[in-house]
Amino acid sequence: MASNTVGAMLRAAARAHPARPALQWSADGRLASLTWRDVVALAEAGATALRAGSPRNAPVAVWGVNSPAWVVLFYAAAFSGRPLVPINPNLTDAEVGVLLADSGASTVLADSAGGLLDRATQLCGRGGSEIEVTDLQVWCDRLATVDAAAVDAVATVSVRPSDPFLIQYTSGTTGTPKGAVLSHQACLDAACAMTAHLRVNEHEIWCSPLPLHHVGGSVALALGPATLAGTYVMVTDFTAESFVSSAALSGATLLGGVPTLFLRILDDPELSTVQLPALSAVIVGGASIPPDLVERLERHFGAPAAVFYGQSEAPVITATDLDDAPAVKASTIGRPLPNRQVRIIDPSSGLPVSVGKTGEIVVRTPSAMAEYLNRPEQTAQAIDDDGWLHTGDLGSLDPAGRLHFRGRLKEMIVRGGENIYAVEVENAILSHPDVGQVAVVGLPDARWGEIVAAAVVPVPGTVLSADRLAAHVKAVLAPFKRPVRWQIAGQLPMTASGKVQKFRIVEAMAADMVGDIGEGKAR
Repeated sequence: MASNTVGAMLRAAARAHPARPALQWSADGRLASLTWRDVVALAEAGATALRAGSPRNAPVAVWGVNSPAWVVLFYAAAFSGRPLVPINPNLTDAEVGVLLADSGASTVLADSAGGLLDRATQLCGRGGSEIEVTDLQVWCDRLATVDAAAVDAVATVSVRPSDPFLIQYTSGTTGTPKGAVLSHQACLDAACAMTAHLRVNEHEIWCSPLPLHHVGGSVALALGPATLAGTYVMVTDFTAESFVSSAALSGATLLGGVPTLFLRILDDPELSTVQLPALSAVIVGGASIPPDLVERLERHFGAPAAVFYGQSEAPVITATDLDDAPAVKASTIGRPLPNRQVRIIDPSSGLPVSVGKTGEIVVRTPSAMAEYLNRPEQTAQAIDDDGWLHTGDLGSLDPAGRLHFRGRLKEMIVRGGENIYAVEVENAILSHPDVGQVAVVGLPDARWGEIVAAAVVPVPGTVLSADRLAAHVKAVLAPFKRPVRWQIAGQLPMTASGKVQKFRIVEAMAADMVGDIGEGKAR
């Protein structure tokens, strides 16, 4: 679809196929739906509401689980010219407060489910905050009453392809949250690259439970079908049961998910018997992939799978082909998609390494972020003078040009599709007065891809236990970020230059070693 902003793309879809379902979801066991005409009308009314009473270019934050109202706000932001700041519902109040302050959001639309609205109200009511808090569902319900003339005026709002559309928060080696600013053009490029690679058409029905607060859910699997005026089936909760039920109810032709959910489906004796005869492809991404998962998926669903690689700073970079052998899909993350360049460099020298050698993955892509919000120095570190984005991931290229993922230079842990940053968890643990040193690592796990583990050295003369540490982090970290494995150690393995050798901690904890791991003792 030849559009240069998300809003223009949405309007083109509504003009071309006004009566076609744009958004579907399961409601009390039945399939609810909004047509392209309906969803664009609601989004334009939403844009009108967003531009009334608040600074017209100030970011607007959304704090909620997947819902039709979330999607309407997503599209409304595209029409309004106000950047959207998605917030993970699992974050603590302290974590959310940091994101709101950094983003400069003047409005928060929060979900009443799970107490998020009450928490947002309390959070934004402290310290003389001027952030407006609104019930997301109530806001959406009131859009039908927005003045028609004001809605018509929204069509004249000037939004440029380079304007910010999403401020997607991530975190780097410092543990400080950073807002990756993704333009309309970048998000559209990522969505179009995915649909082109999958060779899909406008009649596809895309079903996914991926959270909309991640770019995998919003940019890839919500905007992807929208670029073709297709249908997005939104799963409202992140469970295998809801995923399978929604796919069956809608007659889904494409599934998009992460290994954690697919494994739950395959391993469940009831869910694994559900037939999805219309399925034509399965999209996998977001976590380390068990070697046999792709083969099991393709055999179970009778449809080919494609493995995609990207990140918040640059969604949709590489992908395997649908007709690649399962072994290729299990061991690589594919080749660069059109208009994308991938290099592997030595992290120390910045020079390219030879084929087969491991180094940092750097990319040049139209889907890359414009900057880290308010962080010019970190932006300059991430994007060099030649436009190469340093991903912080480790990889290698094979002779066929396929990218192999080798780990995370910035020590990010991916648990069930959720990104967890080791330094952030380490800082939380170090806030305990009896902790002298800590190193957080990811351990391989068949269900989650990775789990969070921590090796802790107590302050001399103190005694620590896993229970005390777990109670401490419970107050400051979201549940998915909390370590589930603890190692109390006399010392941490260090290099001569004083850096922690985390690979030795992983080896020791994976082998269930206890006590002092500083010398790498075997059992």
